[in-house]
Amino acid sequence: MRASWLSRPENNPQVKSAWEHFLGGERYAADGVLRGVIDASWRRCLLGHVDPGRGEAPSQIEREGLDGLRDRNERLISASAPFFVQSRDFLAQTGTVMVLVDPEGVVLDVEGDPHIRDLARSFGMIPGSNWSESSIGTNAIGTALALAQTIQVHAAEHFCEPIQRWTCSAAVIRDPLDGSVVGVLDVSGLSRNYSSHSLALVATTANSIENRLAQMELEERFQLLEASVARLGEAGGVMVFDVRGRLVKANDRAAPALAARGIVLSVDSCIPMAGHRGDESNAPNMLPEPLLEGHIEPVFRGRRLLGHVVSVPEPAVGAALAGPVVGDVEAAVKALSPSAAIVVPGAPPVRSVREIRDRAGEGVMVTDAQGLIVTVNEAFTAMTGYGAADLVGQRPSILQSGRHPREFFERMWRSLVEEGFWEGEIENRRKDGEILPVWLTIHVVKGAGGEAQGYIGIFGDSGAVDKLQRRLEFMSTHDGLTGLANRKQLCDRLADILPEAARTGESLAVLLIDLDNFKHINDTLGHESGDMLLEQVADRLRRCLCSAHTLARVGGDEFAAILRGVGRDEVRPLVAQTLEYLTASFCIREQEVFGAASIGISVFPVDGDTASVLLKNADTALHEAKQLGRNRSQFFAAAMQAEVQSRMSLETGLRAALDGDRFRVVYQPQHALEGGALVGAEALLRWHDPALGDVPPARFIPAAEEAGLIVAINRMVMAKVLAQIALWRMRGLDPPRISINVAAQQLRDPDFVDQLCEQLASQGVPAAAICLELTEGTLLEDVDGTAEKFSHLKQRGIAVSIDDFGTGYSSLSYLSRLPIHELKVDQSFVQGIASESGKCSIITAIVDMAHAMGIEVLAEGIETESQLAFLKERHCEMGQGYLFHRPLGVDEFEKLIAAPATRGASPAAHSACN
Repeated sequence: MRASWLSRPENNPQVKSAWEHFLGGERYAADGVLRGVIDASWRRCLLGHVDPGRGEAPSQIEREGLDGLRDRNERLISASAPFFVQSRDFLAQTGTVMVLVDPEGVVLDVEGDPHIRDLARSFGMIPGSNWSESSIGTNAIGTALALAQTIQVHAAEHFCEPIQRWTCSAAVIRDPLDGSVVGVLDVSGLSRNYSSHSLALVATTANSIENRLAQMELEERFQLLEASVARLGEAGGVMVFDVRGRLVKANDRAAPALAARGIVLSVDSCIPMAGHRGDESNAPNMLPEPLLEGHIEPVFRGRRLLGHVVSVPEPAVGAALAGPVVGDVEAAVKALSPSAAIVVPGAPPVRSVREIRDRAGEGVMVTDAQGLIVTVNEAFTAMTGYGAADLVGQRPSILQSGRHPREFFERMWRSLVEEGFWEGEIENRRKDGEILPVWLTIHVVKGAGGEAQGYIGIFGDSGAVDKLQRRLEFMSTHDGLTGLANRKQLCDRLADILPEAARTGESLAVLLIDLDNFKHINDTLGHESGDMLLEQVADRLRRCLCSAHTLARVGGDEFAAILRGVGRDEVRPLVAQTLEYLTASFCIREQEVFGAASIGISVFPVDGDTASVLLKNADTALHEAKQLGRNRSQFFAAAMQAEVQSRMSLETGLRAALDGDRFRVVYQPQHALEGGALVGAEALLRWHDPALGDVPPARFIPAAEEAGLIVAINRMVMAKVLAQIALWRMRGLDPPRISINVAAQQLRDPDFVDQLCEQLASQGVPAAAICLELTEGTLLEDVDGTAEKFSHLKQRGIAVSIDDFGTGYSSLSYLSRLPIHELKVDQSFVQGIASESGKCSIITAIVDMAHAMGIEVLAEGIETESQLAFLKERHCEMGQGYLFHRPLGVDEFEKLIAAPATRGASPAAHSACN
């Protein structure tokens, strides 16, 4: 069987019909993955391929096999769904994506950062696609499937060329009953964003999914076995065992014997029983000896054995429980290495002590409550040379090397008694006398009453543990891309050295360094080139700040340095040298790239005496440097704090205004320059704050962009304007086209056009009633993506206008690729008509260029008759400004559009009305 392409049954009746005929035993002539809508979400069902040319109906075995695959995948999707939802915020914050695939390589679900998810979708990582047949070739998921183990691929170009510089971690998900691989979970992201937290997310989520699968298995098993328990209940004690001989349910007749042993069964309990014999392929032989004399009834789901219901006389229940019952396997499982399962508190245990013994990669020793060895696994024998025959009935002291004092073992046993746990390095002696250093972890196995019933010791390779621990420690304190310290390490080191600096009177400086044009380079040359630039920046910082106590990468394109023994005078030449180093050209893939940086500086003790204050003040100085023009440095000054407080107050007020609907939309009319007819209006935002008063847009719009509120504000404006247009039309008015501002972040949303059209339809507003305004800078972020969006808007009948044209990177090369309806000449050019010939030439060039491309031109900020005359001479079609109208409130604008006489009035007449 294999997975193939994707077809939606509701859009492909032939495939749906073929599937239905196939289920009825007829020939099957469709090959693919069907997905149907259930509860408003997609459910993916893996179908196999049956040769349509063989001329015969599929066999019963084939149909059951397909049913099993479909059932397996549906259960896997259901089990993983809550964990995908829980991980959504983390994935978005870290710029990573989580993918679930089945053993055949079919993608079942994808969740994560929208940008990374879109990138992954571009090379085939979509639900229903076959990952093993994608263009990527070898990858972390495929390797994990092939090896049936957890792997990590870090920045390996040969693994996946289309997504070089990615780090991918994949963990297998195993069936809770037979241990077979039922899926693979992968978390991938650009290496510069990847951290040990992402690596941990793979392992913990995979284990959580396994536990959820086990819980679903138990719940379903209980439902299926309930009828058998009720039917056999009159015969005496009835006990239900799973395929591994674990006691999972019992009736009331068996309760007294269970209670006498302190055993309380519930949906979340699973008690491994002593007395197992035989192997797991013969499940009844795993039951305690006395129970084999009773009536044993197997229970199946389809072809799968779920367990056995055993009916015996009540005395046999007590006899079956005469031997020790191993309880609390959760503690034993938690002692295993990260490659083993971890039981999540509250979820049912899915690993028995027998499994630990037989499957763990490390050496395992199990003792009883008296400390006598009960069993060891093969890994322990390979490690020490002692077999089970040598050790069973002996004490662990047989391994002692004599190199540890009595106090060592006293501390060990005190920890076991008080905490139920001990771990550390210990030197044992092999059977051949050789000293064997190991990392030993011991857990106490407790009964229902809390008493010790045994001990489980896990013996790991001491050297491997040390190496892994050092690697994990490094990953937790350093940036994975550059190898510099991360923010946590920077803060810790700064906090460590400040007390000493305070005692000795030593001064030190904290530098925050931010690349000025990194986003443009990253967007135009690609993320891999961006990663290369960051690596080269890190290398240059190592050279020019070689005396730094600590160098760190604290954000995407932000670095930091701690310089000891320097004050303001000493740090100036170092900062100047750093700016010079970062301004020099970089070579990225044989292409010359020019960089620049801004640096904020705070000095101890003048600018702060704690790590947090010094970093905060350096960040304030960095912000000031960027505001003053970038590619420069700035020392912190107390006056900057007032500006910071002002920004904070502004942001707080913006959030309150958004929540409290305190924004007001006004409309500035737009007129034809020839004849003065009203042809449109621009929707503008006004904000009156109870504490701040009237805040001009030039102040609060940049603050909203910096605070990440601009999208929410623009959506609110869009909703208000569309509702107002609908109200005017309902009253019989015919408002002109209204221009509405759109932010770059909105345009990047892949669903933007569809959502806008849905809004228009819900309000009953025609597409021609609005025009979207975007700044010139928005277009440059992604010209190809913008062109595609604009084409979709044009197809839907929505006009697009470019605002503030001429202030950015004005070019025919991108204008010719965009279906633009209108260019708006920035008011700074209009204001210079009377005094600056250069600006007159620019206006003339813009108008001529637009007309050559069939684009209309609207001039902003027209305030005088001379400006109007000049624009009319240059054949500019439209304009807005105080010469015509100031921005009008809803009522005033409604009066304007209701008065036909003003539609064709001259500018002088409009001014008179104002």
